[in-house]
Amino acid sequence: MHVLHNMIYLSTLQDRKVEKGFTLMELLVVISIIGLFAAVVMTALNTAREKGRNSARIQQMNQYIRALELARSNNGNARFPVPNAGASYVCLGDYPGTTCWDGTVNEDTTFPTTLMQTIPSLPAGDVVGTTRGYTYRTTDSGVTYEIRWMMEGGSGGASVCKIVQATSAASGSNTICTFTRS
Repeated sequence: MHVLHNMIYLSTLQDRKVEKGFTLMELLVVISIIGLFAAVVMTALNTAREKGRNSARIQQMNQYIRALELARSNNGNARFPVPNAGASYVCLGDYPGTTCWDGTVNEDTTFPTTLMQTIPSLPAGDVVGTTRGYTYRTTDSGVTYEIRWMMEGGSGGASVCKIVQATSAASGSNTICTFTRS
């Protein structure tokens, strides 16, 4: 009886097809999990890149602020450097085509020379949205100055600007930061 039972069991095993591999449903589940994981990682990576670029902008603004303070100190603490262009704003940095911001702000030919006494190279801002670079203007013939720059994200929150006394305003999904020193 035992031998007969084993023979029947073996014949039923041989009749069945043994399939190897994964079913379509298993493959779809794995692929969807990998896709979700990739989406989460890419979002985190893009946020980290944005924060890195914003951090570089803050460091460049701090360099310009220190350079302007040194230029004022070299001037007997009397005035901040006054651009020669007589325009409302001038570009901070060296830009291709000699314009910055939204293409309406021009570079000044003598102003960079004043700053290069304290900064060996003038960092130029990169493009945020449609706005490129940093701008500078003086008021009261150099008694006060103002610097503008764009930060990615933040939608106008002052915490994005990361410089004490800087104000902010929303510009689409980005933030315009303004630092005023008197």
